[in-house]
Amino acid sequence: MKKHSLIAIALSLFVIFIYALPYLILKHNIIISVWDNFDSYFVWYKVIAEHGYWLPLDYVIPNFYEGIPRSCFHSELIFQVAIFSFLSPLKAYITVDLLSRIIGFFGMYLLLKDYFLKGRNDYFLCACALCFAFIPNYLTLTFLTLLGQPLLLWAFLNIRRKNLKAYNWVILCLMPFCVNFELITPFFLTCISILWAYDFIKTKKPNYTFLFAIALYCLLSLITIYRFLYLTFFSDFVPHRQDWSLYEMNSHLIHGFFGSIFTGITKHILRDGEGCTSTITMIFALPVATFSTIYAIYKKYNVKPILACWALLLVFSSIYGICFFYEPALHFTDNHEIIKTFQFNRFYFLVPLVWYVLFAFSLDVIRANFVKFGKFVVAIVIFLQMAILLRFNIYFSNSIWFMNGLRNNNPTYKEYFAQNQFNEIRDFIGKPQASYKVATVGLPFNIVAFNGFYSLTGYFNVYPLEYKHKFEKISERAFEEFPNLKSTTKYWGHQLVLLPNENLFDVNGLKALGCQYIFSSEPIKQATNSQLILLKVFDNISSIYKVYVYKVK
Repeated sequence: MKKHSLIAIALSLFVIFIYALPYLILKHNIIISVWDNFDSYFVWYKVIAEHGYWLPLDYVIPNFYEGIPRSCFHSELIFQVAIFSFLSPLKAYITVDLLSRIIGFFGMYLLLKDYFLKGRNDYFLCACALCFAFIPNYLTLTFLTLLGQPLLLWAFLNIRRKNLKAYNWVILCLMPFCVNFELITPFFLTCISILWAYDFIKTKKPNYTFLFAIALYCLLSLITIYRFLYLTFFSDFVPHRQDWSLYEMNSHLIHGFFGSIFTGITKHILRDGEGCTSTITMIFALPVATFSTIYAIYKKYNVKPILACWALLLVFSSIYGICFFYEPALHFTDNHEIIKTFQFNRFYFLVPLVWYVLFAFSLDVIRANFVKFGKFVVAIVIFLQMAILLRFNIYFSNSIWFMNGLRNNNPTYKEYFAQNQFNEIRDFIGKPQASYKVATVGLPFNIVAFNGFYSLTGYFNVYPLEYKHKFEKISERAFEEFPNLKSTTKYWGHQLVLLPNENLFDVNGLKALGCQYIFSSEPIKQATNSQLILLKVFDNISSIYKVYVYKVK
């Protein structure tokens, strides 16, 4: 590798080191991104690790609800689950975040260097790759689901052109163990298979090596979900997802066919994308890409790959829009369990990859065609794009503010999990936590489970349908007054919550599930003949909560 290439890579890694500094300095005082992150995966994987690494297929995790089968969660074969068995939860999380960004950088750098922008300046390529590495990636604990795509595509493309060096096969064999199957694997493999079919139609010769690589990746991916396959095909487990109704959840958002497509395009092209796959491209990348595309067509410069990127964005956005907002598609999905389970609209998980390849193409148009000031403009745009990406990174931007004495509503890790406060509650109750169940009102999902309590409320994406039906009966008094609660509980069901009013939930139903205590973030409005006794209010300087502990009579 040339000297300037090494310097460019070293500078990029230094930038990633700067990104990591708040982790190293603040430790438990880092500002965290809660949604679909610390309220779910983080707690699930921590609690699972406490029960052991290798667990039987029919093992039940008793901490959650009436018990959720271990096989409802990702298997111990994937890295982001396994690491919780070897590192403390926060260290595991930090390791996953930093590794994913380093791998995301190298993957995009290699993809641009070897395929899309051959012969371009290494500093330019590294800067483009860094932009991709700093996408928000709010689903941090899905590891390489988003950020590993460029490296995986690079390995597949190498094998496609008969580059059979060992590192390509190593990447191919390891990647299934570093992603969440249901979020990316079926969709990535669909696109790769279409590429294989395109080659076959064009050359009239099947590329057996490429086909073998696709089949191998598919096989290894299926191995990683062996628990899900067991649960689905070899057990009598009935998941709560059978009650899902995308139509009922999205009925207020329904459009016609073309309206649905336009909504998808607006979401993923004209704006910053779905929350979990946010691209932050609206302010800088979109105007630059639009201008560069028009200019490239005018100058006939690198037009085909640029238009191909736009076409892919349109296709993925349209699929998203039709699947989410077009009534016939919603009814079709509701009537087919496998489609409902896998949510085949998730092609949008490929959008960030396509967007940042398009962004690199767009900057290359400016760099190559405006000799006098093109490089300066490109440098400014990359700086602004990277700055806004870091601004929208909840951990980095808010931790920097915190280090400078500024705060907003996002909690620190220490404040959010409030371990000292919940240890006080545990000691006050004075019984083994496994001997009683608790329910929560107003507290973040799964926070009590993180602190060792056995909780009847929470946030899980797969659990027994029978328990969902039991909880619906407990909460059904509130459905008429709060239609949104009915929608999230009855037609979605991932989140099971109680409202701070004893008249709006069935205390006897909770008692039947073994509930002895209710932890609330605010006083519960009690019924005339209340079955709740307020024992004590817990407040702690290291916590953001005031916890009202009620005893169920």
